[in-house]
Amino acid sequence: METPKYRFKYTKKEFEKYLDEIGENLPDTDFVMQRKMHRRDIGYGLLLRSYEPIKFEKKYNEWVKSKESKHEII
Repeated sequence: METPKYRFKYTKKEFEKYLDEIGENLPDTDFVMQRKMHRRDIGYGLLLRSYEPIKFEKKYNEWVKSKESKHEII
């Protein structure tokens, strides 16, 4: 009998908050998007989601996979 895998729902809003938290420690160069320097107080997650949506989606999918692998129930 196979062990059921439970899929947890991780939202993009949660991921955005996570990026905002780690964005506080990132260098200024990470806040340059589309050849413009953006304010830090906007939040790294919102900036990435707005200005680099493909990069945001890729990082989001990686984040979800890492979270799911930690929460598999045996």
